[in-house]
Amino acid sequence: MNDRPKMLLALQAEPSSTDLVDQASVWAERLGHTLDLTTIVEMRVDLDPLVGMDTMRIENLTIQRKTDAWLREMSSRIPAEFRGGVDMMTGDIAASLIEASKSVELLVVGTHHRTSAARLFLGSVAEAVVRGAECPVMVLTSGARSLPVDGSVKVRLPIDPWHANTGGVEWLAQHIPTADATAVYALPWLRIFGPNPESGSDIYDAARDLLQDALEQEGHGKLPQLILVREEANSGDAIAHEADEVRADLIVLPTRGRSGILHAVLGSVAERTVRAATMAVVVV
Repeated sequence: MNDRPKMLLALQAEPSSTDLVDQASVWAERLGHTLDLTTIVEMRVDLDPLVGMDTMRIENLTIQRKTDAWLREMSSRIPAEFRGGVDMMTGDIAASLIEASKSVELLVVGTHHRTSAARLFLGSVAEAVVRGAECPVMVLTSGARSLPVDGSVKVRLPIDPWHANTGGVEWLAQHIPTADATAVYALPWLRIFGPNPESGSDIYDAARDLLQDALEQEGHGKLPQLILVREEANSGDAIAHEADEVRADLIVLPTRGRSGILHAVLGSVAERTVRAATMAVVVV
């Protein structure tokens, strides 16, 4: 009996789905998870008097059969050892995935492009899914480079030392303990001093001490650290671009501080990081 933790990939029927399944399959292997697939089906509910109830039911049955066949075809791409089940959902997309998140270890969605205008796989409901999910959410970028074949994983861990939100560190330690991880505190507003930290050394040193103190308080003082000084206007852009430059494989974003209050996701550093990232992002 397969007792591995489950991760659930939400798909849309489009060409990028095969790439997302392949990426999620690799992550399932690295994490030691079983990969399930799902999609949300829009069933016909508006009865046309000229069509009749029986015809509408037949149309819905046809949709269900085609969708099931497509999901099983996608599932066949997953290595048998990590292949889970397939499931069709109906109704509100966000509500369906939030409910599904109660029974999985990791909910996975995807993006189509890396432009600033790109929407998450779920478009306008992404905020509701990320805010409401009862498990971490992994966002995959269609077309992202493959993970190293040697099994190594390079990770960037953005940290907000004011909130000591090191949940991403704990998630990584539990799921990928051998990862090459670096804690990052991004200060793009230091562009007023220029990109050279030496020109704003007092602020730079204070930021470094703040990050070190926050990590030590949470028992992670030995974690490699980076004070990120960039010219990007938003910390999320700075985090994503630096991660791309060093060819990081994963960014793990914590969204809960000591207070347990969920920080804003869309319209925040986390949202900008997700949109700009060229690699997988896990929002914890």
